[in-house]
Amino acid sequence: MIRRRPATTTDLVPAGKISRAWIAGATVLMLAAVACVAWLRPWRPGDDELVADVRGELDARVVRALEGFEDPDAPLAATGRLFCAVRILGTDPAVVSAAAQVRTAYVWALCSTAHGNGEPDSGSSMPLAVRLTDPVKVVGPGDGSLWEPDVRRIFPPHVQQLIFDNTYGVELEPALQHRLRQAPCC
Repeated sequence: MIRRRPATTTDLVPAGKISRAWIAGATVLMLAAVACVAWLRPWRPGDDELVADVRGELDARVVRALEGFEDPDAPLAATGRLFCAVRILGTDPAVVSAAAQVRTAYVWALCSTAHGNGEPDSGSSMPLAVRLTDPVKVVGPGDGSLWEPDVRRIFPPHVQQLIFDNTYGVELEPALQHRLRQAPCC
């Protein structure tokens, strides 16, 4: 009786062709996955698409709006002089070619109050919708159990995802410290 060994993959396909076939199959699967992701997640403008000049001007405009904002019931109500640093997360309208076109800036703001000595007293780090109207309107999420539903109500979906995935306070800390050192206090 002759015993045969079972056929293996190497017996069915010549040696050099296995790796080429595997690479071709993996490439096709990867391209299909990329196509599915692109199809399911439509393109949307992001904050990185703001031109540097527009971003700089909008940052300055939002900081001026926040630091000059006076509403005791606002999310950033302050007893001393308010200093802020912001990161633009999105705008309304979403695509702009000039900062003056922005009606609402969706930002992460790191703000701190300072009194006569120029040292920070208290601060907050939070997402805000800054409506650049006259007068300026600032809307932020509530604390605790209100935070997530408020974020979903106030911000567009792509900004919500940035808010839930990140906190920008650490990134903004050097800019806030620079702001505190540069501006004349109180």
